[in-house]
Amino acid sequence: MLPGGEGEEGHREAEDGSASDGPTLRTLTIVDPGIRARIALARRSAGPASPAAKALLDSLRGRLRERLPAMAEVPETPAG
Repeated sequence: MLPGGEGEEGHREAEDGSASDGPTLRTLTIVDPGIRARIALARRSAGPASPAAKALLDSLRGRLRERLPAMAEVPETPAG
């Protein structure tokens, strides 16, 4: 699934039942008076693939926290 697409796609399980190490795509739709956004977060299980990706995700979370108080509960991306 491409960023901004519909739906949710997660890790696939191998035949032995273990999860793969492939990326996970999560799509979150936010609809609020005056605010309408779609954010797709493509992350590996250990976190963003690069420091630049981490900075981008943290920036997006910060902007959402300013607009939506419920987003204040979303934890920061762990340093890695």
